[in-house]
Amino acid sequence: MSGIGLPAELTGFVGRRNEVADIRNALSMARLVTLTGPGGVGKSRLALRVASHIRKAYAGGAAFVDLAPLTDDSLVAYSVAEALGIEVAQSREDPVKAVTGFLAHRQVLLVLDDCDRLVAPCAGLAHALLRAADQVRILATSRRLLGVSGEHVYDVEALPVPGPETEGRLTAEAAAAGYPGLELFAERGRAVGGFRLTDENWPTVAQLCRRLDGLPLAIELAAVRTRVLSPRQILERLDDWTGLLVNVDRNAPHHHRTLRAAMDWSHDMCSPAERLLWARASVFSGRFGLEAVEGVCGGDGLPAGQVLEAVTGLVDKSVLVREEHAGHVRFRMLETVARYGRDRLTGLNERDTVAWRHRDWFMGLAEQMEAAWYGPDQMRWSNRMRAAQDDLRAALRFCLDTPGEGQAGLAMAASLHFYWFSCGHLTEGRMWLERFLDCEQAPTPARARALRVLGLLAGMQADREAAVSALGECQALAGQLGDPFLSAAADAARALAALNRGLLREAVALAEQALACPQYARHPDHFQAAAVAGCALALADERDRAATMVAELRRLAERTGAESIRCRALLGAVMAGRADAADDERRARKALAIARDLNDAPMISLALLLVAWAAISAEEHERGAVILGICHRTWNLVGVQEAAAAFMNDRFETRARLALGDAAYLDATARGERFDMGSGISYALAAESSPERSATGRGTGPNARKRASGPLTAREQQVAKLVALGLSNREIAARLLISPRTVDGHVQRILAKLGISSRSRIATWVAQQDDA
Repeated sequence: MSGIGLPAELTGFVGRRNEVADIRNALSMARLVTLTGPGGVGKSRLALRVASHIRKAYAGGAAFVDLAPLTDDSLVAYSVAEALGIEVAQSREDPVKAVTGFLAHRQVLLVLDDCDRLVAPCAGLAHALLRAADQVRILATSRRLLGVSGEHVYDVEALPVPGPETEGRLTAEAAAAGYPGLELFAERGRAVGGFRLTDENWPTVAQLCRRLDGLPLAIELAAVRTRVLSPRQILERLDDWTGLLVNVDRNAPHHHRTLRAAMDWSHDMCSPAERLLWARASVFSGRFGLEAVEGVCGGDGLPAGQVLEAVTGLVDKSVLVREEHAGHVRFRMLETVARYGRDRLTGLNERDTVAWRHRDWFMGLAEQMEAAWYGPDQMRWSNRMRAAQDDLRAALRFCLDTPGEGQAGLAMAASLHFYWFSCGHLTEGRMWLERFLDCEQAPTPARARALRVLGLLAGMQADREAAVSALGECQALAGQLGDPFLSAAADAARALAALNRGLLREAVALAEQALACPQYARHPDHFQAAAVAGCALALADERDRAATMVAELRRLAERTGAESIRCRALLGAVMAGRADAADDERRARKALAIARDLNDAPMISLALLLVAWAAISAEEHERGAVILGICHRTWNLVGVQEAAAAFMNDRFETRARLALGDAAYLDATARGERFDMGSGISYALAAESSPERSATGRGTGPNARKRASGPLTAREQQVAKLVALGLSNREIAARLLISPRTVDGHVQRILAKLGISSRSRIATWVAQQDDA
C-alpha cells in the first residue's frame, strides 16, 4: 500500500515542465498544496514528479502515501504512519498523535495521493500536522479540495493537443515537440508496439487526442491499442470507449485500469443529487450557465432548490469545469466526462425526456432574444447567444431529426435571425433555414418568416438568385396570410440585396416602399430600410436625403438603446459627409468597435472601409492603404458588401495610389492583407493612440519609437503578439510550451506595464508596434 520514500516511475514523464515549476513555487509559499482535477488528468504522476524533484530540499526526505485502496476513514493515519516508518500497529497510541509527534521537529514533504473518498480524515490529519509540525509540507491529490485553512488549490489541466488549424502547417516532429498530448501518445505507442508518429498520421492522432480531451490516462489507454489498430481505426471505434480503453498493466490501480473505472471512481463520490445532475447535464453540447442547468436539469427528483448545491458539488469534484468571462460564470464538461454521463442518462431512461427539455429551453432562449433585441441589452444578448452556440445547434439538430418537429425548427431558425445577421453567422443561418424550408413546405407563418430571413442573408452575401427567389415567395405568402408587416420587411430585404449589387435607385425605391407601410414604420425593424436608403442615397451623392435617413436612425438608436442601430447611424453619418475628416474617422472607429463586439461581419466590413476613407481624406495615405488591404481580406472572408464596397473603394484607392506611388501603395495594401480579421480591426482602431501620429494626426516626434516599444520583456512581447492573434491563454501555453498559469501571469504583467485593462487593447498595442 505504501512505503518509505517515493515509488519509482515506471514510464517516461511527458510535458508538465511549467506545472512542476508552478507547484514547486506554490509549496515554497503554502504548506498544503492540493492538486485537483478530473479522473485521469495526471494528478498522481505530477505530484510524484514534483516530489522527486524537491525531496533533497527536505532534511527528512519525502514520503508517498497511496490512499486509493483504503475504504475505512480510520486507516488514513495508520497508512501515513506506516509510510513514515512509525510503529503503531500494536500500539494503543492514537495514530494521528503518533504522526504529529513524529513530524513535530522534522522537515518532511508528505505526499497524500488519492484523497478523493477520504477527504474528511485527510483534512483532519492535514489540519493537525499544519498546527503541530511547522516544517512539514503536504502535497495532496484529490478530485475535490480538502477544505483546510491555508490550503493552496492547483487545478491540473489536461495536456495541450493540436487544434484543427495546425494541420498542414507542422511536421510530425514539430507537432509532437509542441503538444505534450501528442508526444505522450507517440511515446506510449512506441513503447508497447513500435508505433511511429509520421507526417501522414499525426493529424489523425491529434483528432483522437482532442476527442479524449487531452486526458493523459485516456491517451495512454488509446495508445496501447496501436499494437493492433491504426490511429484511424482507434478513432472510428472510440464510441465503444468501455471496451476499447483498457489498461494492459494488471498491476495498475483499479481506478486506472479503464477510463470507465476512473469515471466510476468519481461517480461513487457523488451524492444522489449530484449523480442525477451529472447525467442530465451531459445533454449540453457546450458551455452553459446556472439558469440553463436549472431549466433543463431541475425537477423530477432534483428540486430547483437543490440544483445550485449539486452544481457546487460537481465543481468541487472536478466533474464540472467552472469558467468565468466578463463577470459571467459558465460550466462545461470534458467530453469523456459527458460521455459517461450520457451512458448514465440512458440507464435512467431519461435521455429522450432531457433532450426535449433541452430543445424547449434553447428554443425559448431564441424567442427571448428576438423579443429583447431592440433594446439596451443587445450586446449582452449577443454575447449570451454566442456562448450558447453549440447548444443552439444541438436544439436545431433535434428539430431536424425528430419527426413532427420541422415547423418548430423552422420557427426557431427564423427567431434567430438577429443572431445570424448581426452576430456573424450568415452562412450557417442560411444552411439551417434551407434545410428546414426543404422539409417543411406547408404555407405557414413560420415558413413566411423563414423565407424573409433567408432572403435577407442571401442578399447580404450578394447571392441575387437565392435572395430574389426566397423574398418573392415570402411576399406571395405574406399576401396569402394577410401580413403587411412581413411584406414590407421583404421589401427592405430586397432593398439590401439591390444595394449590394450596386443598384442604388432600386434600393432606395424598395426601402421607401417598405417605410410607407404603417405597421413596418412603427416597428424598430424599420431601421434596416432606413439604413439601406441612407447608404444608397449617400453613394448617389444625394446627401440631404441621406442625412434625413441618418437622423431617423439616430432617433431610433436613442429611443431603443440598440447598439446595432447606433452603429448604422454612425456609419450613415460618415457616408453622408457632413463632418470633417477627423470627426468622420472618430465615428467610423466607434462604429467599428461596436460591430466588432457584436461580431457583425457586414458592419465590420463597411466600418473598416470608412475608416480607410477617413484616413485617406485626412491625407494619411499609407495608413489608409494598409486598412484598404485589411478590407480586401475581410471582404474575401465574409463575402459581403461587395458592390457598395467596390463603389467606394474605387474613389479612394486611386487617390492613395497617386499620393504614394504604385510600389508604396501595393506594399501598404499587402501589409494589410497579412492581418487576420481580429488584428486588422485592432490596427484600424489604433488611430486614437497611435504613437506615430502627432496631435495633428500626422508625423512622429523623436520619442515616438520609445513610446511604441514599451517596457515589455522579450517573452512578454511574444505573449502579447499571440494575444493579438486571438489565441486564448491555454492556446498560447501550448504554443510556447509553458503552463496556462504562467501565461496568465504574463498577460497580467503586460496589462499593468502598458496601463491598459483588456486583451483587445493589447492587440491595439501590438498593431501600433507593427506599424512602427
